[in-house]
Formats: sequence, C-alpha cells, structure tokens
Amino acid sequence: MRVKSYQDILATCTGDNKNRRLLFDGEMMPYCGRRFRVHKRVTRIINEQTGKMMTMKNPCIILENVVCKARYSDCRMFCPREIYPYWRELWLERVTQPVRDQSTTKSKT
Repeated sequence: MRVKSYQDILATCTGDNKNRRLLFDGEMMPYCGRRFRVHKRVTRIINEQTGKMMTMKNPCIILENVVCKARYSDCRMFCPREIYPYWRELWLERVTQPVRDQSTTKSKT
C-alpha cells in the first residue's frame, strides 16, 4: 500500500484531524507518500482508558515497520513504546508493484 499525501489525508479529516473518530496524528506524517506492506487489519481494540474491548465499525490497517517515533509530540518525547498507528483504508492506495522495505530509508520530510 502507498500512504496518500499529507494534503490528501487532511482533506478527509475534520478540523481536529479525525476521520470517523480516528486521529491522523502528526507522528504519522513522515510516512505519507511512502509504500509499505499491510501487517494486519484491526477490527477490535482494547480501550486503554476503560479496559473494555471495542469492536470497530470501520476496520483499520496496521502497516509493517510503521510505528510512532515520538518525534513531534511534546507529551511523547522519548516514548519507548513505538506503537503501531491505525490507518483508515481511505488514507491508503493499493500499489501493484512489489514493496521494498522502507523502514531503513530516510524520509524526505
């Protein structure tokens, strides 16, 4: 999959950078325009605030080697978790060419 451009993704979001309650976080921006393999589709998550299992009305996508690096968020500086962000399928495009591992290539942002 190819992550759409930052401008294309923002066009699908509300003023608070959300699409159907899913946040497009600033930590996701360095991955825009790049290609990755799909790691898995997420249909259920545990709400960290309540501890309850939630079933998502619209499944999300996790991409291989795409994690939060805590580069742009003051409240997450030096965060060791490197959690996978959730992507809306709307923010991704299918590509037909094989995907190279881009986890080691430098971002142009």
